[in-house]
Amino acid sequence: MFWTVHIILFILLLITAYQDFKWRGIHWIIIPFLAGSFLFFSLQANTLWEVLNNAFINFCFVLLQFLLVSTWFSIKSRKPVNIFKQYTGIGDWLFFICLCLAFSPLNFILFLISALIISLLIHLAVLLLSKKTERTVPLAGLVAMLLLGVLIIESVFYPGRLQNDNYILNLIGTCYV
Repeated sequence: MFWTVHIILFILLLITAYQDFKWRGIHWIIIPFLAGSFLFFSLQANTLWEVLNNAFINFCFVLLQFLLVSTWFSIKSRKPVNIFKQYTGIGDWLFFICLCLAFSPLNFILFLISALIISLLIHLAVLLLSKKTERTVPLAGLVAMLLLGVLIIESVFYPGRLQNDNYILNLIGTCYV
């Protein structure tokens, strides 16, 4: 079951990346399959109650990000802005909501912030090197590829650590001793 769930996740993440790179969007049918696969992935290491509790905390973080980004662009333009029309796609946010099921809260925050920074740097590097005028960022695709790398490393070397904050808390604790 462990490898079956991982292989399904790998395929879904590759499809997500391909679609987002090619069309700057992902088909809606991928979202429920990703959510279900992430749920099964997390249930391998935690109980349903722990997974749902972690997902709720992670969802609150995504919601906070959404509100802050919306507020920022509304203040910047001095009028209410629908960020889905100009700045980001709804598919990106739905993908982030699916990711809420995959991680414990500290791992989620660490992954999401790192993935957003790395995605920005990759996109800027591609813009500089290719001299393209494409301004949209395939955010879900880039995050999917980064997550694919994280999942491969996790499944081979550190099974179950993405759903448990104890490793990070112990790591932080040893830094201050």
